[in-house]
Amino acid sequence: MSETPPKKKRAKGTSLKQRSVLTLRRQGFDVADVERRIPRSFVTVDLFNFADLVAIRADVPGVLAIQSTSTSNQAARVKKIIAEPRALTWLRAGNRIEVHGWLKSKRTRRWECTVTEIKASDFSEGSPA
Repeated sequence: MSETPPKKKRAKGTSLKQRSVLTLRRQGFDVADVERRIPRSFVTVDLFNFADLVAIRADVPGVLAIQSTSTSNQAARVKKIIAEPRALTWLRAGNRIEVHGWLKSKRTRRWECTVTEIKASDFSEGSPA
């Protein structure tokens, strides 16, 4: 009786957030993960409810906050950030916000990133902060 060989475990892919980290590091940024997981749950909480990562570089003023997601969810993330009053405070303090939308190209089979920068002008006139 022959034994069947054990099935190989499929390697887990790189997360979208990790793809953003690698991209930013290639651009010379120092990057920190600021998303935290609530213990004993499947809930994660973003910094100020809008940032997965923060990045700094000596020749770029302020701190860059990044929300990393799939391209299909990118518009929803932009809308969520614009609804968050602390995001406007972040921008008015001289910082920046980007939403990285990731999609694997069917043609090239490579991951591509679409970057949407959030600006203070994206917020409605009556916004507090």
